[in-house]
Amino acid sequence: MFGKLRINQPSPGIIETQETPATGATVRGRGTTGYMARWAYEHFVEPIPDGWEPDHLCRVRACVNPGHLQPVTHKENVLRGESPWAVNARKTHCVHGHPFDEVNTAFTVAGYRRCRACTLQDRRRRARTASR
Repeated sequence: MFGKLRINQPSPGIIETQETPATGATVRGRGTTGYMARWAYEHFVEPIPDGWEPDHLCRVRACVNPGHLQPVTHKENVLRGESPWAVNARKTHCVHGHPFDEVNTAFTVAGYRRCRACTLQDRRRRARTASR
């Protein structure tokens, strides 16, 4: 298992060099299959609670350095990333500069945030064009 690991320089990390699926490095042994990062963290640090997963603080999914891993919930792991959902969740203002706060934020039936000030401006604009 450790024959397929290498030290990544200049940012020291232990990289699993075997072909890996999109979800990260895997480890097989003793009748089980699991993720190498989870195994490394649990083997060298402490057990990861049920329902939690290792977050790669270095952002390299193939890295199995326990020092680069932190157990978090799936939601926290996703929101720390760079996916469109994570990027949008970190936004504090709409594209027109209105704040996303309790007063100015509405939610659609699908759960998306919407700026109330922009919605009101849009309704007024549509009403003006419809009355012409």
